[in-house]
Amino acid sequence: TVNKPDAGDFGPADISAAPGRCILCGGRGLQEEESFSKFLDLPGNSEARVHRCSGCRMLFLDPYPDAEQLEQLYSESYFKVDNAAGLKSDGKGVDYDDVVRLRMTKFQATVDLLQRFVPAPARLLDVGAATGEFLDVSRSAGYAVAGIELSDFAAQKARARYGLDVFVGALDAYPENARFDVIHLSHVLEHLVDPHRSIEKMSRLLSDRGVIYIEVPFQWNWVEQMHFLKGDRQRFSAFSVHHRSFFRPDTLQSFFSQHGFERKHSSLTPLHRYPVPNLSARAKRTLWRGLSTVGQGLLIEAVFARSHANSR
Repeated sequence: TVNKPDAGDFGPADISAAPGRCILCGGRGLQEEESFSKFLDLPGNSEARVHRCSGCRMLFLDPYPDAEQLEQLYSESYFKVDNAAGLKSDGKGVDYDDVVRLRMTKFQATVDLLQRFVPAPARLLDVGAATGEFLDVSRSAGYAVAGIELSDFAAQKARARYGLDVFVGALDAYPENARFDVIHLSHVLEHLVDPHRSIEKMSRLLSDRGVIYIEVPFQWNWVEQMHFLKGDRQRFSAFSVHHRSFFRPDTLQSFFSQHGFERKHSSLTPLHRYPVPNLSARAKRTLWRGLSTVGQGLLIEAVFARSHANSR
């Protein structure tokens, strides 16, 4: 459990994403992690820096790009290339459709996991639906699906390819006239400006029996730290500033526990991550399996449901 500092008399709903304040506990005792900022090549390229809260130890970017910059980051180029030059994209990189094809095994593994908690038929909402592939896999498994996507370009592709119901806009703006049994966020929560507000919104959209599936990067794990201790540094890119939050298992759980949720499942080594049966994949899988026994991982996968004391 993350310790909460004395940040005043307020609950999660009162914690803002304002600059200079921890996005988890609201504390103002922030310390810049200069080595992490340099690892992401932020100095000279962005005003954002990696900060750690002295109370709860949450890591996050502060200040975060403004609304105009975020709109530029999630433009059409994000879904065509790897957005290799951040806010000044040069149009070079990896094709997004190629990345999606590599994730299809992962999408099926996630649906199989969700069936253990809320079997189909059930209503599923994908937050950050992108071009619709996960929704299509979920629908094939028997779920009634809907999506939320910030990018109009991506949402149009999801509609054209799969005939999906995808709302264009932020999670906060999604209508609350429906309830969902599964809410899915894969590599989305770390992008959101104000995680507390987003979790509250999802709680209002969730049915009584519902679950929230989260997958986020386990950032600043031991392997990443070894890289920057060796002097390695990432070239500045959109991905240097796309992630507002740098989650660890304890801070992710703390966000949800503050809103009355308990963890029903967690994994630090999803086996689908290295599905190719070759020596390199086996070595990586073995490495991450070993690191997970000491609380380290490449990814954090978790399923949350309302605790019995907070169920409606």
